[in-house]
Amino acid sequence: MKRRNVIMKLTAAVLALTLVSGGAVSGAVFAAGNETEIITDDGYALYGSYKYYYNSDNTVCIHSYTGTATEITLPKAINNKTVTSMDAGALSNLTALKKVTVPDSFKSISREAFKGCTALTAVNIGSGVASIGADAFKNCISMKEITIPRTVTSIDDGAGIGIASGSPISGFIVYGYDGTAAQSYAEKKGLTFVSLNTPLKNTSSISKTNAKPYETVTLYGSAEGGSEEYTYAFLYKPTSSSSWKVKGTKFGTASTATLTLGTAGTYDILISVKDSSGKTEAKRFTLTIEKTAEFVNTSTISATNVNTGKKITLTGSAKGGAAPYTYTYQYMKPDKTKWTTLGDKYGTAGSVTFNTKIPGTYKARVLAKNSNGTVKISSFTVTAKGTLLENKSTISSASVKKGSTVTLRGAYSGGTAPYYFTYQYKMPGSTKWNVIGKYNTTSQTASCTVNVTGTYEMRVLIKDSTDYVASKTFKVTVS
Repeated sequence: MKRRNVIMKLTAAVLALTLVSGGAVSGAVFAAGNETEIITDDGYALYGSYKYYYNSDNTVCIHSYTGTATEITLPKAINNKTVTSMDAGALSNLTALKKVTVPDSFKSISREAFKGCTALTAVNIGSGVASIGADAFKNCISMKEITIPRTVTSIDDGAGIGIASGSPISGFIVYGYDGTAAQSYAEKKGLTFVSLNTPLKNTSSISKTNAKPYETVTLYGSAEGGSEEYTYAFLYKPTSSSSWKVKGTKFGTASTATLTLGTAGTYDILISVKDSSGKTEAKRFTLTIEKTAEFVNTSTISATNVNTGKKITLTGSAKGGAAPYTYTYQYMKPDKTKWTTLGDKYGTAGSVTFNTKIPGTYKARVLAKNSNGTVKISSFTVTAKGTLLENKSTISSASVKKGSTVTLRGAYSGGTAPYYFTYQYKMPGSTKWNVIGKYNTTSQTASCTVNVTGTYEMRVLIKDSTDYVASKTFKVTVS
């Protein structure tokens, strides 16, 4: 499999040449795609003193080291391919080797990786390594200490770290992090474990210690030291209370929470952090919610006694409570029982107007809402004086002969000048109104000739200055 993983990178022409010549060529140089590789007799590619091959995911595995250096750093990449692993015993029995660095790209230290490296004293393990295999450090008798990163989650029970002839090496120290595989291995083997953790410190904060009612206060959970990962609990209560309330999930992964408190007073805030080993540290804060003036609707109306046809203005305003404010404007006509909303419901408009088209008593109100949803209402009553426009128009005749002319005469009482007249008729059997002359004329008479027998409908529409319209309809029989 190893041979195939290397040779599959060769060009077809070179592969054919190799087969014709009767097999592998010792020390031959081959073109592998856009790269150049030297293939050894045993079928491995050669990179300096390292023999290697390609894994199925196109990463590189170190098969062995053939050099004699006393200090080496394993390569992170070969031919632009990441080196992620090593074969079992890849660096075993290198008796001159004293120091080796395993880069972050490696995912594991293989079985028997450094077995029999009797002069080895130092191994730097990269932060990408997750496991250490059996006999990886067997008979590494010159080692007196090892530092294992927190990323290592699995150490084989027979890894041989700190062990010589089946017994712990005297004075051997395992440096690592609390609660990790390093600590578990050291304790099981009777080796000295020295924690690299700094003490857990709660560095949490809050966005402000004084706020207005319903103003958002943000709680920030943060920590350093201890054993990552951290979880947080956010709690609060009135200072006078003994019962804490939890905001969100207790010891969840969320590192922020928000509070919106509407009642003035002093509150205790507690942010507690827990690290992966279960240690907790709490930090306490005091939050003062300021006392503000009571929320009051101070909206106004332009007039409460007017002549019919006068426009009324409602102006929204408020004070106290939690700004900003929004408003809903409504009014009810004298002949109605339901409110009519003017403009948007709870919009930002500062004022609206409505017209007193008919005499009588109007109701009006402004609903003011503050930012926490509290609504206060200011109500008004408007008296519109005057008499309602009454249509007193007449028709020249209700029964005529075909071809006759019928005259409509506009007349009225009440309302508010000026007045405008529209004259219309509907032919027998039709549903469509036709205009005689023009819409909204000032003329108080209009005539039309009836040329079809049957019953005509005729009407006069009178509109006053308030846009109130009074209608009167007549029937005319044509024979």
